[in-house]
Amino acid sequence: MTYIEDKTETELVDDAGSRVIGTESGLKAQFAQAELTRRLMESIKNLDNSTARYSQVLVGLTLAILVIGYLQLVWSVFASPYPQIVQFFVGAMLTAVIGIAIAKIEKDFW
Repeated sequence: MTYIEDKTETELVDDAGSRVIGTESGLKAQFAQAELTRRLMESIKNLDNSTARYSQVLVGLTLAILVIGYLQLVWSVFASPYPQIVQFFVGAMLTAVIGIAIAKIEKDFW
């Protein structure tokens, strides 16, 4: 097996394509194809793990942006020159929108 495991992917492809099935060299070609498949499956698993980690980071950053947006909303509503009832309704509507956005993110990603 070290014959196959020590080779690069390019060398394995060359071996798999240049052998005749049904001979001893054809057996090596079958081993080369199996090794290429194993390496491909391993790469796909590693890609899946890194993709999941990056998506969790992006969801966390999105939630952080929503929290910062909410803090900016609270500050801007109470610092506005409009009557208090208008401030309340604007704040309530925007809070509902942010709440819906957070609920959708949680539903889609968790």
